[in-house]
Amino acid sequence: MNAHCHLELSDVPTPLTPAQPFTAWLNAVIAHRQERGVQPEADSGAVSAGRTELTRHGVTVVGDIAGQPAASAPTTRIITPRTVSFLELRGLAPERQATQLQSAAVHLAAQTDVVAGLSPHAPYSVHPDLLQSAIDLAVAQGAPVAMHLAETRAEWELLASGTGEFTGFLKRLGVWRDEAFPPGRRPLDFLQALARAACVLVVHGNYLDDEEIEFIAAHPNLSVVYCPRTHHYFGHTPHPWRTMLARGINVALGTDSRASNPDLSLFNELRFLRGLAPDFDPAELLKLGTFGGAFALGIET
Repeated sequence: MNAHCHLELSDVPTPLTPAQPFTAWLNAVIAHRQERGVQPEADSGAVSAGRTELTRHGVTVVGDIAGQPAASAPTTRIITPRTVSFLELRGLAPERQATQLQSAAVHLAAQTDVVAGLSPHAPYSVHPDLLQSAIDLAVAQGAPVAMHLAETRAEWELLASGTGEFTGFLKRLGVWRDEAFPPGRRPLDFLQALARAACVLVVHGNYLDDEEIEFIAAHPNLSVVYCPRTHHYFGHTPHPWRTMLARGINVALGTDSRASNPDLSLFNELRFLRGLAPDFDPAELLKLGTFGGAFALGIET
């Protein structure tokens, strides 16, 4: 069970050059998307390549962050692996919110072979009003929700004071909005909003503090998705996955995308994590890549 993947980036042959700050890597992802273009055919080729790779590596279920609503996405005769498709929502400007919500409604209403969900992308790319509206829609439809949260220390600075590397990054892109970043916020505010949904994937959670971990532990509808090799790629401090497990949190594993990972093999994630935690029970480790992912994605086993 690969609980977090960006199949649309499966046409990246090798991980993009690691760069600090994190926003430099985001610039490389944006440049790749612009070079490739947004034509459905381009996305279909990348997604198909990703699906083929996942199947080759034995993945039977994937949580994919999709760039297009399911109804308008290119269709294939057979969808494998089984997919929970989280439509990525991004927008800081008011005029973007209506179109994003319209796409979200189309995605959730589509009759396809995938399970439809929503992914308000991240605190630095989603206006608070868009986040609330997306969660409202997911609650009304009983749809799962995934969000990148507490991924970097810079995200903490942005939420707390509206400063730091994300401020310059967003201003250079021409999308900064003062009203989208009221000071005094933290990841806990997003967890409290997300908790209204029936099934929530907190993606990464690299820098969640004790209070936020306790909040997740008190809400069994929230799971954390840890992407070990992507976490290592960016040089983050050790992930608190063991603390989360000790507090009863469901932890799943994902590969993230080929923009930060050499392949989409969940077995390789498990091997890597085994190297980081040789004292951890291998049977319990395997559960992270099986039952943990199934629970996070709302898949019956």
